[in-house]
Amino acid sequence: MGREVTIVGQGLAGTCLAWRIWDRGRDFCLVHRGDRRSTSFISAGLLTPVTGRNLNPSWRLEEFLREARAFYQK
Repeated sequence: MGREVTIVGQGLAGTCLAWRIWDRGRDFCLVHRGDRRSTSFISAGLLTPVTGRNLNPSWRLEEFLREARAFYQK
């Protein structure tokens, strides 16, 4: 039987996605080559909540924060 989902990369996003899929009892395959030049290694999963010259809120920030709160409280 094949995997339902294949996740390529185990940076912050790939790890969080794998956790959510595992938490729901789904089958997945996680592929990672361990490159130290990846964005999660360099920026440590940094989120910039405001951007640009006028310090505008990032796109879909409220949606992200709701999901992040639920994820980290679990």
